[in-house]
Amino acid sequence: MKKRELEKKTHHIRNEASLFWKILLRQPEIGEGSVQLLKDTFLKNFETSFSSLENSDDPSFKESFHKLLLSAGRFRIVDIKDFVNRVVLSYQKEQMYRKDRRNHFSLDILFQTIDFLSAGKSEDVAEQNLASKQDDGLSPQERENLIINYRAYNAMNAKILAIGNLKDALFKKDNIVSEVALLHKDLTITALEFMFRNIVAQQLLSKKYNCDTLINEWGKEYNFDDDMKIRILSYISADTPLLKFRPKYAQAIQAIKNTDFSKSNVLDSDLFLLRSLANFYTSWIMQVSEMIAA
Repeated sequence: MKKRELEKKTHHIRNEASLFWKILLRQPEIGEGSVQLLKDTFLKNFETSFSSLENSDDPSFKESFHKLLLSAGRFRIVDIKDFVNRVVLSYQKEQMYRKDRRNHFSLDILFQTIDFLSAGKSEDVAEQNLASKQDDGLSPQERENLIINYRAYNAMNAKILAIGNLKDALFKKDNIVSEVALLHKDLTITALEFMFRNIVAQQLLSKKYNCDTLINEWGKEYNFDDDMKIRILSYISADTPLLKFRPKYAQAIQAIKNTDFSKSNVLDSDLFLLRSLANFYTSWIMQVSEMIAA
């Protein structure tokens, strides 16, 4: 095996081991102490026995994973098979999520949430308003998914901002993701890691750019003329810090929804322009996020 291929495979195995560890940390038995695992031992044994853990659909997978767990800790639970089944099902859910890119977390979710706000309300009460709306074209499950992602993203963002230093936040990534995962068990670990990377991508871009660059690049991408840029700049000024884009966008959407079009110079097309800017912002962040993941 070539060196590069070997490095790639080693990286993949370590990522899978780390994913399994985060799944384990979500289990109540870990928090209660009835299951005690040594992290270094688990990760090391996972890597050495990975050949028997490559396919979670294989009938022997559960047995191999069961043996791996027994080699890495102590169990004071009645039914270890139930514990193993739950962990394996969670891992299979992660695999399904990763295979279907349509399920992947995107900042679009946050902008969708903002767009569904009731007129005159702040973003802070988005989830209550979204939960109560029945005329937005969303199914109850879709509405609930928006709320779940919205809460988790804000929790992740708060933890990263609380650290204050991006370098330290990157160093503590696994701990941050695991903490948020414990509080938001409906979401996959993979989705939460996407959120982490998106937040880091925004932080990195904000160190270099303001919203003037965002708006200029948006205009070039969609071939919008200066008049359209001017309309956007009336809602989001050129000197707006990039990290303030989302709240400024929310304010703009709310202002338009509260406007009497017959008594103002606001146009129906302003909503379209703002939404296209949000789409461009999302794609910009996602590009950097994918570079971080590479």
